[in-house]
Amino acid sequence: MTRATGIHVAVLALSIRIDGSTSLKDRRQVVRSLMDRAKSRWNMSVADLGPEGATKEARLGFCTAAPTRSQALSRMESLEELVRRMEDESRLRIVYMEQEVDCYAESPY
Repeated sequence: MTRATGIHVAVLALSIRIDGSTSLKDRRQVVRSLMDRAKSRWNMSVADLGPEGATKEARLGFCTAAPTRSQALSRMESLEELVRRMEDESRLRIVYMEQEVDCYAESPY
């Protein structure tokens, strides 16, 4: 019988400022680029949490599940590197970024 493991869920909360944005279209372009990369590279769930109608700011939530804590953390670290690269390219400015990893109960099945 194989040993069952828990589910490790990593969440990253991100608030950014998009100084070069003058319209919702500009904001959407930066946000969509970041969301699409996270989804395609690391199969993450992503949500644009607003604020609605804002052209220069965005709050995003990223989530991933993995069988080990190290895998969940590795994906989030890769995401953080992507966000920091985009900041270095002056596409956005990080206002707030926090991550958390939780383990949910091991299943006997």
